[in-house]
Amino acid sequence: MHPHGTFKARRKSFEEILQGMDLEQLEGFANKNKYGANQPPWNQKQREAILWRKMELENKRKRR
Repeated sequence: MHPHGTFKARRKSFEEILQGMDLEQLEGFANKNKYGANQPPWNQKQREAILWRKMELENKRKRR
């Protein structure tokens, strides 16, 4: 039970965040530090997920 006026929000997984992006958004997200976001680099698992999503989007674009 949560105190009145509060709620428990479910955090999206990294993969769920990627699924909501198109190719342009993914490019900006993947290259975050290039655009001024001073953040730590992606770990290997995150990098693989980003590359996998990029491949999915590029293949979807080719089928049209």
